[in-house]
Amino acid sequence: RQNKPAMQTVQWRGRPWLAVVAPGAMLDRFSLFALLPRESIDRAGAQTWLWVRRGLAFFLVFSGLVGLVLSATVLRPVDQLGEAVEALRRRDRGFRLRDLPADEFGELGATFNRFLATTEELELARVIQEVLLPRSLPALPGYGIAFRYLPATELAGDYLDVLPLPSGRVLFLVGDVTGHGAASALLMAMVKSALALLVRRTEDPPEIMDHLNRLVHRTMGRKMLMTLFLAVLDPAGHRLVCCNAGHPYPLRRMAEGGVDEIKLVAQPLGVGPRARFGRLELPFPAGSCLVLFSDGLYEGCDDQERVFGYEPLQACLQAERDGDPDRVCTRILEAFQAHVGARPLADDV
Repeated sequence: RQNKPAMQTVQWRGRPWLAVVAPGAMLDRFSLFALLPRESIDRAGAQTWLWVRRGLAFFLVFSGLVGLVLSATVLRPVDQLGEAVEALRRRDRGFRLRDLPADEFGELGATFNRFLATTEELELARVIQEVLLPRSLPALPGYGIAFRYLPATELAGDYLDVLPLPSGRVLFLVGDVTGHGAASALLMAMVKSALALLVRRTEDPPEIMDHLNRLVHRTMGRKMLMTLFLAVLDPAGHRLVCCNAGHPYPLRRMAEGGVDEIKLVAQPLGVGPRARFGRLELPFPAGSCLVLFSDGLYEGCDDQERVFGYEPLQACLQAERDGDPDRVCTRILEAFQAHVGARPLADDV
């Protein structure tokens, strides 16, 4: 009757159940009601925690551009990164990664070692940002790039990256792993490492997405999924090639001030190995602005459980007509913080 989502543990027929109800998004005066056995939920959680504590013995890697698999030399560094994330989780400052290769894996491992050696009280969210977020942004004449990251928990589940490509184009992406904690951080580290190798082989967004999907499915077996939106920018031709895997639609503001959503529908990474990902090529002329974000932004709630929504996002874009990316990010986060107030974040932003 209050037209609000609700969740509560109830007793029915001598057993605890989790009752969840939410108002229908598209059907007026209809609600969705689910009754879930608590023992099944608790059992699944216990199995996941056991799986995380044991660690990943090895990672299966994705098929290459011509059906080849990556060599075992990739598996060992990725497995080491998983061990390092687990060491960070348990505050093991004596742990060190050894025999680091002279590549992207080595850079990630060196970052872990620096923090483990010098930090008295590890700020785990800060470590994840240092390792998994861009340490520098490419300089593109005529373009500006900026990002902000607000983790909700120590080990966050969101991931973003900006990768210069061999052709001179640039890959932008934002992803969101289901859940939080060590397992989410492991999956993000694996995806970032795989991308560093993938972009040397192909710059086609659907092909990149297909390889990542098979990698996540093989490794996680549908225990964990990931949404991902990526776009390749051609700075010379002023065009974007976009691909989406279940991620919230980004917003594009044109020079004349109109704001539209980049709508591409596909299932998240890891659902199945035969998923197909479409591509959308769009003009990106002077004065345009592209904003990628995760669902933690528009789903942020105030004390009255009202979500931030898409409308303030669009208003912020329309207000910053000069397109300066730092001011766009700042204006969006100021509006977001004014909405949620002092309430703790329920999800990464």
